[in-house]
Amino acid sequence: MSQIAIALLALVVTLRQFSIERVIIKELNLITMAQLVDNFIQGVSEMISDGDGFLEDWPLERMLAEGRLAAMFGAVDATARARVLRFLSHANLLAPLQRDQRVGRPMLDGQGLYVIDRLNGIPVVQLRQVLVGADLAQTDLAGVDFNGADLSGADLRGANLRGANLACANLTGANLEGADLDGVIFYWGSGDAVSPAEPVQPIDLEHGRATGAILYRTRLGAIKNVSPQNRAYINRWSSGDFQTALPRGPRSSAPA
Repeated sequence: MSQIAIALLALVVTLRQFSIERVIIKELNLITMAQLVDNFIQGVSEMISDGDGFLEDWPLERMLAEGRLAAMFGAVDATARARVLRFLSHANLLAPLQRDQRVGRPMLDGQGLYVIDRLNGIPVVQLRQVLVGADLAQTDLAGVDFNGADLSGADLRGANLRGANLACANLTGANLEGADLDGVIFYWGSGDAVSPAEPVQPIDLEHGRATGAILYRTRLGAIKNVSPQNRAYINRWSSGDFQTALPRGPRSSAPA
C-alpha cells in the first residue's frame, strides 16, 4: 500500500508541476509579446519622427515600418495585433495624409493635427495584405482606420469594431459574426451611387461610388448595432454566406 501511495503522490506532484510550468510558459509568452509590441511602437515612432515629434517619414522609412509590422504580426497573438492597430490608427499613421508637393511631408491644419486626404493622401503605414486571413477574433478594434486594407478571410468574430473605418476594405470571405458594428463606416458619401470599391474605378467621396467595403461571401451572422444606412448597404451588396437576421436585399454579383 505504501508503494501505491508513494506512486500516487509522485503522480500528483508531476501533474501539479506540469500545470505550473504551463502557467509560467503562458505568462512568459505574454511578456514576450508585450515586449515585441512595445519595441515595435518605439522603433516605428523613432523612425518616422524628428526630434520635435513631427512626422518625418520618407519612402524607405515607410517601407521599413511596413516590413517590421508584417514580421511582428507573425509573432504575436490577436490581442497584440489589435493593440498595434489601435496605436497606428489613433496616431493617424494608417490614414492617408495630405502631403506638400515638394518634399512630401505631411501637412498640418493649423491646429496641430495632420490633414487627412482620402483621394490623394499617403499614409505612413499601409496595411496592404498584412491582415489577409488574420486572427482578430474577440479583439478591441474600436476606431481603427483600416483605410481600404485587405481583410479577406480575416477572423473578426465578436470583435469590437465601433467607429472603425471599413470603407474600401476587402472583406471577401471574412467572418464578422457577432461583431459590434456601432458607428462603423462601410462607405463614404451618400445616395444611390454608393457601391463597393473596384480596382479600376476612381472613388467618388461625395456620392459614394467605389467607396464601399467588399462584402462578397462575408459572414455577418448576429452582427450588433447596425445602423439603418449600413443595414441598407449590407442588404444590397452582401453575397454568399449572408447569415444574419437582417432583411434580405438584392445581392451583388460575384467579383471576377
